[in-house]
Amino acid sequence: MHNFASIPIFHDTDIFLPKLNDVKLTSFQERAQHETLACKIIDEISFVGPEMFAQDESRMKQIMGNDEVYDGVAVIIMGDFNQLPPVAPTESLYTALLKSINITAPAKANSTSTRPNTQGARLFAQFRKIELNQQMRAQNDPDHIEFLNKLRFASSDPKTRSIDTINRLKIISRIDIDRDPTWTNAPIVVTSNQERYRINEHQSLMLAKKQNCPRIIWFQPILVIVANGLNQNQTNYLYATSPQFKGIFVAGAPTFLMSNINPKRGLTNEGNTEDVHLQYNPIHILVKITNANPVDFIGLTAVEGEVVIPLSQTHTSKTFPITVPGKLNKIKLQTTSHGIDLGFSVTLHKIQGQTCSKLIVDLNHRPFMPQVNFPELYVAVSRVRRGEDLRIMPIQPSSRNLKFLTALQPSQKLVTWMKGYNAHGDWDSKRIPTDPLPTSLTTQQKT
Repeated sequence: MHNFASIPIFHDTDIFLPKLNDVKLTSFQERAQHETLACKIIDEISFVGPEMFAQDESRMKQIMGNDEVYDGVAVIIMGDFNQLPPVAPTESLYTALLKSINITAPAKANSTSTRPNTQGARLFAQFRKIELNQQMRAQNDPDHIEFLNKLRFASSDPKTRSIDTINRLKIISRIDIDRDPTWTNAPIVVTSNQERYRINEHQSLMLAKKQNCPRIIWFQPILVIVANGLNQNQTNYLYATSPQFKGIFVAGAPTFLMSNINPKRGLTNEGNTEDVHLQYNPIHILVKITNANPVDFIGLTAVEGEVVIPLSQTHTSKTFPITVPGKLNKIKLQTTSHGIDLGFSVTLHKIQGQTCSKLIVDLNHRPFMPQVNFPELYVAVSRVRRGEDLRIMPIQPSSRNLKFLTALQPSQKLVTWMKGYNAHGDWDSKRIPTDPLPTSLTTQQKT
């Protein structure tokens, strides 16, 4: 959505973005083929917050050259609100909608009721809900579908969810790996980036040992080093202690794309423990894309008959707040990379939308934050087509064990919002009971 509508990652969320200039507008109209555009689909809608939703609709008005809502273009939003919400501090669409029904004061310029957040919530209320009740990813595994349904339908009442449901999950074992060695490259799903960094480091080393080949290591350029006044010792400290600034390549290692490539193309790089440190960064990294037609990549692929794409070092990372010796406060840094991450491990937020051939999930209660919550649990166990391709990490000794999972449930606001729909899928705020709403939602908001 950011790319399609030219919405910056960082901007003032209290006001609508300024209109595109004529050159940019013409470019976007050509890309959207606005003269023949009939339908727009937004997937993974649970990730979208109300402010982004409103900004996108505002851009559509500019692209279509009309002030009407979407100017007659059919808009389909798809997703599962039992899955992950937007990254904090952005709130979900349904949370914002529950807030908006209590804003009754006349709209004033730049008031609460005219800000993108409220406008996006009210726009969301105009959509008709059509509930799809068939699990297509696991359609050939009725047992796994039954497991997911038990988890989902018990979500509104955790008392109906027993530990027996959770205990159906199998723990990864040596027998699994001996029977099917591809388990060694299966992504391990975790809650934090620090866990992900450590697993990727260890597993890439193990793969290099197994293949008797070197690991290629280089230091990725760190942006705004000079702007932050970092000296050479501080820069060396960053490279030594911050794995996000280090590039690692092992031939055959699994990877995840960070850049914006068609999600229908699943990336795999299917694929003595020497570490080779490069003085100069590699110009390209070759990645093999499966489930893609080589005919569509004539002149682009590096290997005839296959889809092997060279990725250059042009991807700008998110901002990392980093503590550096000699600096009182954390500094914010970015790096440039080739746009791929090692795929031995992935966070729960990055796994949504993926379909994995095999997956290992760490559901253990952690001695640190963040813990596994209900949306993350549901997302993690629903990424495979067969239950046989899902495993969990060994259970750590703990009095809590996995029992804490039985108490997980979706937001009460989600349950309340769903009550606002009638049999035809139309939402009406009058159907919402006021008693279950938290005080913060039932209190009149001032403009």
